[in-house]
Amino acid sequence: IQVGYNAELLFTWAVEAINGIHNYAVTVDDVLQAQPEFFEVTRLIRLLQVNGVIAWEIVSDPGSEQDILLVLDQLKPSDELVDERERLAKLLGLDPVRERFRVVYAPARLGDDVLAIQTRSVIQMLGAMAGFVDVPADLAGQAMPGFSLARGTKRPFSVHSGPDRPDTSFAQVRYGDYWYWIEPNDLPSKQVFTLMLFLTTLTNQPSDDAGPVLTIPTG
Repeated sequence: IQVGYNAELLFTWAVEAINGIHNYAVTVDDVLQAQPEFFEVTRLIRLLQVNGVIAWEIVSDPGSEQDILLVLDQLKPSDELVDERERLAKLLGLDPVRERFRVVYAPARLGDDVLAIQTRSVIQMLGAMAGFVDVPADLAGQAMPGFSLARGTKRPFSVHSGPDRPDTSFAQVRYGDYWYWIEPNDLPSKQVFTLMLFLTTLTNQPSDDAGPVLTIPTG
């Protein structure tokens, strides 16, 4: 986020809960629907990020581990942004007067001076993406139920399916008897797909403990 990545996009897919407000999720045997407040929180974080109201700061004291801080600046030129900042603090149960909050990994709210974020693993993110795949009707019994969103809420990701190969697509694959694809003009889905490629690349870095390779000539 500090380098400019879209906070709403990243939080929607990489975060399971923020201060106890839960995102949609896939468990071993069920799907969990998101709380409406989660999408409001991610929208506000993005809005405040774009306007410079919100920032993330890494600090470290001698002899201690690094801490991440959420910084909310109250001195803004527009009353509307001040209202949005207060709205975000209220939704998250944060002290509206404070400007700095320690960020910790936790599934539930811990206090009005701490922002508790439960992040997702890559496999959890892929599971969440699967909840937005249009499964062919004759295969529905073999798949987990998809996610249902509140009226008026746009799908954050969509994969279409059909027996015939699409004429155009951003990405496509044949699996079994069906084709699955992302429409070329579906910008939100293209952003999600690209984000996942980026994150999986980060997790596939070669190990530093690989031993040296010795080549012995045999000729």
